Amino acid sequence: MASPNTREFTLGDWRVLPLEGRLARDGESVRLQPKAMDVLCRLAESAGEVVTRDALLEDAWNGRAVSDEPLTRCIGELRRALGDSRGEPKFIETIPKRGYRLIAPVAFAEHSASAPARRPSGRAGRLGLAAAALATVAVAAATLATHRSPAPPPDASVAVLPFRNLGEDRAQDYFAEGLAAEVTALLTRFDGLRVVGRSSAFQFSETEATPREIGRRLGVESLLTGSVQASGDRLRITAQLLDARSGRVRWGEVYDAGLDDVFRVQSEISGAIVSRLPVALTSGERLSLTRPRGQDPRAYARYLEGNFLYNRAGDEAGYRDALAAFDGALDVDPDFAHARLGRASVLITMSDHAYLSPAEGYEMARAEAEAALSEDSDLAEAYRLLGWIRLFHDWDFSGVQLTNISELHG
Repeated sequence: MASPNTREFTLGDWRVLPLEGRLARDGESVRLQPKAMDVLCRLAESAGEVVTRDALLEDAWNGRAVSDEPLTRCIGELRRALGDSRGEPKFIETIPKRGYRLIAPVAFAEHSASAPARRPSGRAGRLGLAAAALATVAVAAATLATHRSPAPPPDASVAVLPFRNLGEDRAQDYFAEGLAAEVTALLTRFDGLRVVGRSSAFQFSETEATPREIGRRLGVESLLTGSVQASGDRLRITAQLLDARSGRVRWGEVYDAGLDDVFRVQSEISGAIVSRLPVALTSGERLSLTRPRGQDPRAYARYLEGNFLYNRAGDEAGYRDALAAFDGALDVDPDFAHARLGRASVLITMSDHAYLSPAEGYEMARAEAEAALSEDSDLAEAYRLLGWIRLFHDWDFSGVQLTNISELHG
């Protein structure tokens, strides 16, 4: 018997064809991008039950997604395809701060093979065939990537747990969490190191689990823990690298720094981790550890706040609060490219949730991503966002190549 991820099933009045990457109903056919289909199949496996965001990210992205953004977009695509809504769901219900569940009836087919499909015609048919080609290319890209880069050794694995805010001001929680998320992002640049995604690691923000238990559940050999205490413009940042099996401290440091030193501290923490794990660095990766980041620390603080709010937003007001924080960063530093990308991500998500019209939200997001590229032409996230807009708003598949599909969905 084929696995549930390849078996046909019905979802309400829709027929779901995973191998063909599409939904079918009464002569209507809707294509899904591969990650969206993966998410739908995972939800179907647990129909009627809540599937956490962390579980979906772990299964569909193998824990490689640093934020919840790719999952949020996939849920938005599924709702548009199914004709569903967040406010009055008939298919996918959002469980605030937990995850999602399918509420429409699900029934798996007895046989795994999909019936031969009639070749679609017209513009919709061409788009459907293009989407199917994209799915094939994405699988090929993943296969090539596997052969190109050998898997890191088991010892070269780490999870960055959320840093604790030791100060009395709870509003500084965003800064502590943001530092951990930024260190996670820095570490994911090293091919020889396996880094657990932010969402999977941050589920242990409030837990009594031992390092051994956390390491076992996340499948890593090392854990980075830390704390932040702010006093005016001064910060005390502690960081410890733990052996997940024994709980032994492999490395630790305390940094007394000003806001201007935050980027240096992040780079030093990342460098300390890779130097104590069996990671073979390229010359370019070594250079990235010492490359300075010229950013106004006040703008950076608002940027971290924007990410914090975005990752917790569950309604329109939450997303608008995140936009306001990114706007605050740009008020301080109009050339802050990462803040523009933060705005672009929020605008796309708001469009996916129908808080903005796609025509308005996607076009504003495009402008922000292009402005970010004008500031820094090497921003991979900007190209990824523009690729998303091009494919799933413009429906423009011309010139699509293997290299830009393989990383489009995180």
